[in-house]
Amino acid sequence: MIKNISFSRSCKNELIKSPCDSGCCAVSELAALIRTAGSIGISREGVYIELTAEGDYVAARTEKLVQAYFGGRTQSVTGRTAHGTELISTVIPAGQAGQILEDCGITERNDVGGLEITEGINNYILMDSCCLAAYIRGAFLGAGYVYIPTQAGDRYSHGYHAEFVFNSDRLASDFSHLLAQLEIFSKKVLRKSKFVVYLKNSVMISEMLARIGAQGSALKIYGEIASRSMRNSINRKANCDNANIDKVVEAASRQREAIGYLMNNGGLEQLSEKLREAAILRHENPDANMAELAAMLEGVGRSGLIHRLNKIIEIYHEQLTEEENNDATGSNGHEERGRS
Repeated sequence: MIKNISFSRSCKNELIKSPCDSGCCAVSELAALIRTAGSIGISREGVYIELTAEGDYVAARTEKLVQAYFGGRTQSVTGRTAHGTELISTVIPAGQAGQILEDCGITERNDVGGLEITEGINNYILMDSCCLAAYIRGAFLGAGYVYIPTQAGDRYSHGYHAEFVFNSDRLASDFSHLLAQLEIFSKKVLRKSKFVVYLKNSVMISEMLARIGAQGSALKIYGEIASRSMRNSINRKANCDNANIDKVVEAASRQREAIGYLMNNGGLEQLSEKLREAAILRHENPDANMAELAAMLEGVGRSGLIHRLNKIIEIYHEQLTEEENNDATGSNGHEERGRS
């Protein structure tokens, strides 16, 4: 069983090891990291970028991307929230931040030469399918999470869930459309002041993880899906077998009850030779199943034996009904005589 607490962490650990061979993909991934975990600030030196997230995934990946594509360095500082959660802030200094923001399509020059922050995802940084996957990878590292159902006994917790959190509706909508281009279909919801793009389908989640470079995590989910399917199949078969056993036990009980009644009330002699033979055989072998009993009778199959025993039960119920009617008639006769 996959450990749910550490699964998102293991996905991100796998992703930060992905190579940064392509410059276009590095730009796409860095753009997503800045959009999801970053903020833009202004100092005396100029515009800088600060990315803050739990754990070291964003910091490690940002440093790797900046080094690979821009040949620069980042600066990281570790802090904690009021609840004790570790936060790492990574700063891309002013000397590089301005160019990175433009290359990532996050800022653009207006008519008077000033910088403006763009909305949504700029299409020019998503030229190929590898760039689409890189952007999803950056969004997952910056503000993504995967939930895998856990098992308690024979029951599972809630199903598979993956989500990406964005600050703007436009960005969330563009990201959902980006996923759809890779045939990964998502839904969007407003949660408090955040816009969440999420997946519920386990196969889609596995496909998404495989696309962005977390093949090991994707294989774990595929393995868990197969294992869970096998367990469900076994449970269904076991439940079916148990139900069949219950039916067999119940049928045998009815047969023994009917035969015992007939034997105790002289009804056995009134049966035909074939029915009497079946009754005696069942009485002498109370724990045998139908196949075993049929094998003891020459020329009689399982279905034939079942038919005979059902006929005995039918005769038993007819005698019970007859007795009840006689008792009722006798009781009414006594009452009439009493009145007279």
